[in-house]
Amino acid sequence: MSKPGVSVVICTYNGASRLPETIRHIASQQVQEDIPWEFIIIDNASTDNTAAVAQLEWSKYIGQQPFRIIAEPQPGLSYARACGFASAQYDYILMCDDDNWLDPHYIETVYEVMNAHEHIGALGGNGSLVFEEEPPAWIRSFSVYAAGRQGQQSGPVKRCTVYGAGCVIRKSAYDILLQSGHRSLLTDRLGKELSSGGDYELCLALSIAGFSIWYDERLTFSHFITRDRITIEYYRKYLKESAKCLEVLHPYKVICDWKSQTVKIFRYRMVKSLLYLLRTYIRFMLIIPFLKKDENRHILVSLQAYSARIMISVYIRNWNTIVKNYRYGKALQQRFTKSPGLKTAQASSPSFFPL
Repeated sequence: MSKPGVSVVICTYNGASRLPETIRHIASQQVQEDIPWEFIIIDNASTDNTAAVAQLEWSKYIGQQPFRIIAEPQPGLSYARACGFASAQYDYILMCDDDNWLDPHYIETVYEVMNAHEHIGALGGNGSLVFEEEPPAWIRSFSVYAAGRQGQQSGPVKRCTVYGAGCVIRKSAYDILLQSGHRSLLTDRLGKELSSGGDYELCLALSIAGFSIWYDERLTFSHFITRDRITIEYYRKYLKESAKCLEVLHPYKVICDWKSQTVKIFRYRMVKSLLYLLRTYIRFMLIIPFLKKDENRHILVSLQAYSARIMISVYIRNWNTIVKNYRYGKALQQRFTKSPGLKTAQASSPSFFPL
């Protein structure tokens, strides 16, 4: 049984250049002495000197908190995250990305919120973007980064998800998922690939299991964005590779929003989603010829059209896989419904998910 306390876990791939500032912010945490916490870095198949840099940086700071670096040779953020969960000794696992700079009272607030609300399965914060150099204007209107408010106020989020940056997962809730037979269907970020969605998948699985997904506006942090992530080429690659997660997230989201649906009704909803994307794509393509190629609006609309086209492709090519994943999610839901030993607190309120 996990003990109350905070395990700060950083999963990193080739993070030597990003870790020093991130570690400095963790070392600067102002935590009451009676709050137990630890710091773990999962080196996910790095090919640079990530481990050596992390060890050197932490040694600069005097502290009593346990610190470990654990190697996870299997590439993929989901594998690194699972390794971190298995290694953590405390129940509140703070998933800090290697480019997240936590504000001084982050750990203390995590402990306070998670300790007070035992039904919370995942807790998200409020990230603000810090760019290595000034980004193009269109990025402000079409951001793909984990940042911003996740609710109008602190409390349960209606969409049943919070982004992974600065996210807290209750280890005992995660263990219940494993006991139910649930396994991640996504690898999440994989080396230099920009696949994603593992954080949302975990939140949705926890919601299906009956746990609440929360946001707290006091959990503030800075999300550092390097110059190589503010280019059109990066965006197109991200939109293409991250769209693959829809085959898992869409069926999970439908299950969370509409507790009882047959496969037939789910297929009908898929058709509606596909038609919605087709209309969106056509609308953008009709607008593009009237925009000047070099202006920000042309770039913005072109990227949105590209995103819609990629998602349409995912729906068409992976139709049967999406239905299969819906069946998997429904089976998970039924296991929790029928098993008193796995019964947990009521999930947060349903909401409509257009895609």
